[in-house]
Amino acid sequence: MKPKLILAAEIVVLLGVVYLIVDLQRASQEEVLAQFRDHQSLVARQLAGQIESYLRARSRGLHVLASFASVQYQDRTQMAIDVEAYFDRLKSMHINAILVYDATGRVVYSTRADTGRLTSLVGLQDWAMKRENKGKVFIASLPRREVAPAKGRTSSQILLATPVYQETAEALYPKPTNKFAGVLAVAIDLEKLLAEQLGPANLNVSLNRVWVMQDDGALLFLPEHPLKLDSIQQRDDRCNQCHGSFAYTDRMLHERKGTVEYRHTEGAQKLAAFAPVEFETTSWIVVVNAPLDEVTAFVRKQFAETLLLLGLVVLALAGGSMLLYRTHRLKMRAEEETRQWKEKRALEDRIRESEERYRRLVERSPDAIAVHSEGTIVFINDAGAKLLGASNAEQLIGTPIQKIVHPDYWHVVQERIRAITDLGQEAPLVEEKFVRLDGTIIDVEVAAIPFTYQGKQAVQVVVRDITGRKRAEEASRRAAEEVKQWRDRYEAIVAATHEVVYEWDLERNTTQWGGSLEQVLGYRHEEFTHPSVHWRSLIHPEDRGRVLSAVEEALRNHSSLTLEYRFQHKDGTFLHLLDQSFIVRDAAGKAIRSLGSLTDITERKRAEEERDKLLRELQEAQASVKILSGLLPICSSCKKIRDEQGEWQVLERYLHSHTEATLTHGLCPECAQKLYPGFFAR
Repeated sequence: MKPKLILAAEIVVLLGVVYLIVDLQRASQEEVLAQFRDHQSLVARQLAGQIESYLRARSRGLHVLASFASVQYQDRTQMAIDVEAYFDRLKSMHINAILVYDATGRVVYSTRADTGRLTSLVGLQDWAMKRENKGKVFIASLPRREVAPAKGRTSSQILLATPVYQETAEALYPKPTNKFAGVLAVAIDLEKLLAEQLGPANLNVSLNRVWVMQDDGALLFLPEHPLKLDSIQQRDDRCNQCHGSFAYTDRMLHERKGTVEYRHTEGAQKLAAFAPVEFETTSWIVVVNAPLDEVTAFVRKQFAETLLLLGLVVLALAGGSMLLYRTHRLKMRAEEETRQWKEKRALEDRIRESEERYRRLVERSPDAIAVHSEGTIVFINDAGAKLLGASNAEQLIGTPIQKIVHPDYWHVVQERIRAITDLGQEAPLVEEKFVRLDGTIIDVEVAAIPFTYQGKQAVQVVVRDITGRKRAEEASRRAAEEVKQWRDRYEAIVAATHEVVYEWDLERNTTQWGGSLEQVLGYRHEEFTHPSVHWRSLIHPEDRGRVLSAVEEALRNHSSLTLEYRFQHKDGTFLHLLDQSFIVRDAAGKAIRSLGSLTDITERKRAEEERDKLLRELQEAQASVKILSGLLPICSSCKKIRDEQGEWQVLERYLHSHTEATLTHGLCPECAQKLYPGFFAR
């Protein structure tokens, strides 16, 4: 009987404890909900205040930019500079774009190319043109754009706009007109703004638990809603599938601040705190909600822990079970310690194997690898000993590194060591000079990293001998200098002869020009090598076909070519050129290069033309002149002359047929006096 009483007493006590625990849990949950309501209201008010502060700050910045003369007078060049500079400062402040409208409402400048959703706001232009709105800010929500259609997620933006008047006086605009010039607006990414204000650095609230609406129910921001809604008032049968009632939204619009609980048809009950945002003529409501299950989660957790404690009390009555449990725990701990010991041994073995592989790699490396600590060498491989002229590595252990580094590079090495040991930085590959044990100076490439050697801070260096490469580079440099000197001498000789020289690479179809190019053809070197100037196009059209045919024939069958043709000077005149070239062929006989010179023979050609012209004129004169020569039989009485046919002709007729002379008749003074003595007597 006594055991039953004891059991009954234990049951009564346990029931009483359970009742007290349940009642305590209920009271705790109510207290937690009351505190959470206060907390959510505070979060909503803080978020609303932060949004108002942000809008005021952006409005002040908008007024500052609107005071720029470049914006008021719409100086496109300066306006672009000023607006872009201001936009660069505001990118981190969630500004998506800055737009400038002219007096007609047309966008004249935008920092973003895709301004289609930003340019058609009903009422903006009419509002801005009213003078009583000067200095005020127009706030409007932009059409939301879907960024995740499958989740109903949209991108929300708002627009701040202010009228622009020509009222700033500057050097270019000394007399302001105070005329309405247009509108200046900024597009703000509302989602990014809310994300920053809700981030860990501020309120530490998830963005998915916040939504914003205007006092008329228009939605400004609503994350991850299955339907794309523009207003709370926009309801249809689909809305009733999730919402049993919209009384909570009506209450928010009516009361404007406070808390409210609501539940979706298939969702958990939620607690929402809401607060107003008042700015200019705009009034918004910011809502912050959270599932009640999450709010009371820790209360339920505490309740569960209390029940667990009660269960432990019950289990404490069974001491034997606790003893078994303890024995089992000890066994598990022993097994865990054994497992950890085995893992530690295996890790140590892997570390030793890795160190051994690294040691063999360093010792067999063809590059010199050394470790120095506190200014002396503590390790060096065989390749390093060979590089420095030592018979073995031990000969160099303890050697100061200053003895090995060339004095000219010691300050560089000191700076690199300081950067490695003090800052833990790796030293990149650089060229230095080392001094071997026999005093020989060698050129090397050195890279270094921080290292720990036998528990001490050290530096590991990898050294490669580049003495042979440096000698080859020096020999190549000297050869290049000699080639340049010979080329300069050749250019001087060519310039003295007033010839143009060229090298035509037939495989690459490129031509190098030299010599007296500007003196002969009038072109500077950079002008003549420009793609727009082509050698073929400057040949006289009457000579071009002949020249190109001769060049093609020479490239196929000849080793040299000599041509004369006319070529256009830079001033538009044509010169006579003598083109002499030598064709280089490869082992297969293919023409691969043409080397030649162009000589100006214009003066010679002119002299030849003058000579030919004089010869033609002389020949024509000789052909037109008839010369009488030899013996001419003439009658001593009648003065007739016998011609080639043996006939006697009057002197005048003979001269007319055998010369170009025309005869006229007259009297000489003697004959005139003889024939007309009376006339001369008077």
